[in-house]
Formats: sequence, structure tokens, C-alpha cells
Amino acid sequence: TGNMKFNQQEPQEELPCAVPKGTSVFTFTNVDDKNGIIFYLSCNEGTTTWSNGFMSGSINVSSSTIQRGQRSMVVDHTFNDQVFFTKNEPGSWVQISLPRHQVVPTCYVFSQRAAVKDFFPRTWTFEGSTDGQKFTVISSHNGDQSFTEAAQTAAFPVRCQEAYSHFRIKLAASGNSRKTSALVVSCFEIFGTLKAK
Repeated sequence: TGNMKFNQQEPQEELPCAVPKGTSVFTFTNVDDKNGIIFYLSCNEGTTTWSNGFMSGSINVSSSTIQRGQRSMVVDHTFNDQVFFTKNEPGSWVQISLPRHQVVPTCYVFSQRAAVKDFFPRTWTFEGSTDGQKFTVISSHNGDQSFTEAAQTAAFPVRCQEAYSHFRIKLAASGNSRKTSALVVSCFEIFGTLKAK
């Protein structure tokens, strides 16, 4: 069918890891760098070339619902034509979990949808959890205009002293630019201090 192409995973280039094994502090430089924690873990902690961390099991991705796409798209390294979004239901969220690590975050990055330049998140929370059940709000965004037709990827510095292994982007009801509750997320990345559990 015509919609099948949107659910297929386009292969991502198997890039070498620019961050050496044993790195614990990951500093954001720009939205296109490959120096984040998700990329590092997808390179088997700096020992191999990149392979999608969800597919290899080093990163877990879950969501409130799936309208279109594959969860692996949430942790791709390069934004091209991924299309992952939840159903239009209040309380939509996408969660990234690290089975063997915790992060004290300093910045997070994610991308939108290339084919349709709309449905940008405007009001959401970025949350952390140690157990995947009880979440703490790390940062809140109310009427945020970071995502536009010209800016499909955005970075969000945060102040946080706690280490978490589960991170969630939770959209407010009617929280996107179309005033619906569908949450679009791809190419999530996080920066900060990485700790083993």
C-alpha cells in the first residue's frame, strides 16, 4: 500500500564512533554531531561502528502508542525521512531507556518529520526516572517555538543533578502546532555524565 514506505526503516550509515571507550562526560556541540550518549552506546561503548541501539538491545524505546513508524527510528543517528509518531491521544509520550546505564543529563536533542513540516511539539515535559514507573520532570516547555519548517532538529539544555536510566518526552494534550496530541520524535540524543548501573 501507499503507506508501507513510511513504516520501513531506511538504513543508517554505519559510522565510526568519534568518542573513545571509557568516556563518561558527553558535551553537546551542535545538533549534527555524533558525540552523544545514544550514539556512543550504539557503538558498543565506543568499540564498534554504529549499529542502531534499539536493534542491538543496548537501548530500549517505548511509546504510549504508535500511529506510524518503527521504534528504532527514535534512536537513529541522522535525520532524513524517518516518520515515527504516536496516535492523536492526550498524554502521548516516547520513552528511551538505558538497561545498563544512567545519565545525569545536560542537554537533549530530537528531530521531527521531514515529509510534513507541521505537528511540531509546542508544550511538553522532558522527564527522567530510575525505575521506568515514577517520573520526575526535568524540564517543561510551554508554547516552545524551537521547531519550525526551517528547524526540524532542536537541542534543549537542562539543569539536572540526578542520574536517570529512563527518559520520556511527554506531550501535553493538544500540545503540538496543529493543536492535536500526536507526538513526533526521531533521532533522540542525550548529553551529560554517563554512569554504569
